[in-house]
Amino acid sequence: MTDLTDDSQYLVGRNFRETARLNGQHFAINLHLGYGLHPSVPIHDGMKIADIGTGTGVWILELADKYPTVVFEGYDVSSAAFPPRHVWGENVSFAELDALQQVPDEMKGQYDVVHMRLLCSFVRGNDPSKLVNMAKSLLKEGGYLQWEESIRDPSLLQVQSAIDFERMYEKAWQALNLQFDWPEHLPEILATHGFDVLHARCSGLNRAAAWLWTPVYLQSCAGVLAELRQVGFDTPAEEIEEALHRIYVDAQQGNVFGWRFSSVLARMR
Repeated sequence: MTDLTDDSQYLVGRNFRETARLNGQHFAINLHLGYGLHPSVPIHDGMKIADIGTGTGVWILELADKYPTVVFEGYDVSSAAFPPRHVWGENVSFAELDALQQVPDEMKGQYDVVHMRLLCSFVRGNDPSKLVNMAKSLLKEGGYLQWEESIRDPSLLQVQSAIDFERMYEKAWQALNLQFDWPEHLPEILATHGFDVLHARCSGLNRAAAWLWTPVYLQSCAGVLAELRQVGFDTPAEEIEEALHRIYVDAQQGNVFGWRFSSVLARMR
């Protein structure tokens, strides 16, 4: 999960453990994709790239040294996870932005590329239109939108402990009124909002990425369920901890990561 909008909706806390989780998640995704910025995106001096829901800024930090003449700007509703200024680099900046609110006029039409990743837990009503329109408002004519999302798929689970836990976790998503259908249809959604889809891929993570992401995902589960206990979710903490430990041990026997991954590159008409 990536922090995006009203900070009260961020489900896994903000601390050094969450920073480590977000960074581990980033490297697992890039291992699966084989890139940070899609290789089809043309690079030119002075171009501007916005990373929405930037979190720790790790996506930007990894690219900024590779492309020193590109301007990278990271936005998030909270600055709590931003790297310290001495880490930023001359072509990097970070600022707070609530991406589900109207974009300030001075930001409209300013970016050659907008990047978004794992925002599904902030979309209510199974409708990401607010995010799509926000990205459109930031982009220059002909600008690129690179978007990566996860899609729940319990059929990928290969061990019983993970299957059992999925039933428990399903209750959490129901309590939050979250649905995860729309990421599978992201190419079609973007097409109806004035984008030409240049690349679309949806698949389970490769073996190495799935293994790297497993402890990261389990940490996320623990954080979400801990937050939900504060608002009445009644599964005991000891039961959750035992279930997660069992899954981690059982991961030696087969896949315990029940998500597919969708990546889309689109260009605004």
